[in-house]
Amino acid sequence: TVGDTIGVASSHSLSFDGVDDDVVVNNINVNADFTWMCHFISNPTLNVPYIFDSRISNLQGTLLYLVDEQSLVYGMGYLNSSNPLNNWVNVSGLNIPNGIWHHVAITYSNNIVSLHINGVLVNSISFNNGSFSEGNHLSIGRRQDNGEHPYNGNMDNISLWEGALSQSEIQQYMNCPPTGSEAGLVGYWNFEEGSGSVVNDLSGNGNNGTINGATWSTDVPNQTCI
Repeated sequence: TVGDTIGVASSHSLSFDGVDDDVVVNNINVNADFTWMCHFISNPTLNVPYIFDSRISNLQGTLLYLVDEQSLVYGMGYLNSSNPLNNWVNVSGLNIPNGIWHHVAITYSNNIVSLHINGVLVNSISFNNGSFSEGNHLSIGRRQDNGEHPYNGNMDNISLWEGALSQSEIQQYMNCPPTGSEAGLVGYWNFEEGSGSVVNDLSGNGNNGTINGATWSTDVPNQTCI
């Protein structure tokens, strides 16, 4: 649940060039209910860019990528022996224009994967016995297994939680990021370093990320921390 202490609005984000940039985080596994969320601002592209991908062998885990200014794909999959099971869907009718900061959250609870855009629930699908997973690694800004479909734009305030946050909690952290000390926080990367090739995990769990090509930016989402 949301506590009384909340974080400080951002002064930096990370910019991805749409060619070969990403951030790699190793050894994260959440094998139960979870929440993933971040701010993003995209540039025009025809490359169906990945915001994040935690799958291995093309299926096991969770993905999220943009299609255009009105639609994106999200969902989960896994390999059950030789039988691949997946449920990722193209959600259309969204208002996510390029060049404007947006917030996205994915929650998983009771075998339901839910998508929230700018703090509003927009879609839910079913998937049994899923997990966030990370396979070899979690790839932020590019497809995990082969590096294709790199993201073009900026991201900020990425967090991964054990448990599905409520809509009010998602809205709270959308408006003002966490501090890093919240219960259930698995990884939190606010990109406030402003230099270097490492993004620090502020959750205290040591899940630092390695920057490959992405650059620091002072273009940040508008947030108010009270």
